[in-house]
Amino acid sequence: MLKSLIKPFDLHELRRAVRETKKHSAAGADKITYEMLQKLTKCSANAVLKLYNLIWLNSDFLVSWRHSVVLPVLKPGKDPLNPASYRPISLTSTLCKLMEKLVTNRLTYFVEKHNILSNIQSGLRKGRSTVDHIISVATGL
Repeated sequence: MLKSLIKPFDLHELRRAVRETKKHSAAGADKITYEMLQKLTKCSANAVLKLYNLIWLNSDFLVSWRHSVVLPVLKPGKDPLNPASYRPISLTSTLCKLMEKLVTNRLTYFVEKHNILSNIQSGLRKGRSTVDHIISVATGL
């Protein structure tokens, strides 16, 4: 059962993960954007897939992916001279975020397929929300 989690990613999984990303998200220090990843040729996509599978199968996470660029962004209508008027934005590697998406998609599929979570668990699950529980309480279900 766990073998299906550890197997190499395939091109279909990579293409799906790329489709599900935020299209206009800012790039990290490596300056690679999602738009660039969407336009990869099949040969280039296979090279990226090979990198991801090396990382996944060897459990060897890239050190550069552990760092991010933190930028202060002024909150709307706030005093630019007050440091509390800013919120931090953390720019991480797009390649790292795409790898996270691959792993998340695989884990989500595995957990749902094998009914690992309780049926009353709604938070952080597709097609479910905390509103489901509010309706259950309100209707006495």
